[in-house]
Amino acid sequence: MGAPSLPGGGTAGGNVNLEGNTLITGGNNASTTYAGVLRAVTPGDAQSILVRATSSRGVMYPELSGNRTAKSQVIYDWVVSSSAAQ
Repeated sequence: MGAPSLPGGGTAGGNVNLEGNTLITGGNNASTTYAGVLRAVTPGDAQSILVRATSSRGVMYPELSGNRTAKSQVIYDWVVSSSAAQ
């Protein structure tokens, strides 16, 4: 399965590009690389830190810009459905 499409174009995979959002993966470490994001991801696990934090009740959800619901779903699909494919 390929990386899911992002709202407005692009894909989540390799570099998880969320149209200008920086992913914080713990300890205030901003991550923009695949390896960095994987610190907060267990491929295929819906309970991964990144999935929980960017869900509608998560602490990072308000920090997502634009269509938060769509971006949250992209992260979920990438981590869970595509097992965080690179």
